[in-house]
Amino acid sequence: MITSAETLAEPLDYAASSAEGTLKRHGKSFHFAGKFLSQQSFERCARLYQFCRFLDDLSDECDDPKLAAQQLLQIEEDLLQTNRRHPAVADFLDLANECDLDLAPAVELVRGVRGDLSGVAFDHEAELKQYAYRVAGTVGLMMSGVLGVTDRSAFRHAVDCNATHQHRAGCQ
Repeated sequence: MITSAETLAEPLDYAASSAEGTLKRHGKSFHFAGKFLSQQSFERCARLYQFCRFLDDLSDECDDPKLAAQQLLQIEEDLLQTNRRHPAVADFLDLANECDLDLAPAVELVRGVRGDLSGVAFDHEAELKQYAYRVAGTVGLMMSGVLGVTDRSAFRHAVDCNATHQHRAGCQ
């Protein structure tokens, strides 16, 4: 549990846990699927998963939503300015550099996770689509980059597949 006394200066166990360990512990089916990837692709996927899990945990496990929102805003600013002051951001920026990832989906993911803090309710389908894109479609785009997908026509499917999966999983 993250308390209001903790800040991003304390990396919330991010540096202490390995990316593969995080994937094995929290993403069992993803971990199994990794057996079908090259070692380099598997490690990169695990690092992306660890970053996404970190953001989600920051939102879900913090007992102070205001603090979590401030920390997520700091992460968003760090991504936009490529500031490496936090291990989670630094590793993601390294991964983005290795895989030539666009940082925009990561920024949108942070915005979606930050939106979770105020409760998720939708008055219009467009709001649901924006939320699904932010918390799932962005992950599909980043995963495509990590796996080396370069055909831009595939990106639409990465967004749709992940957003549809999130919606069916009960994330509304």
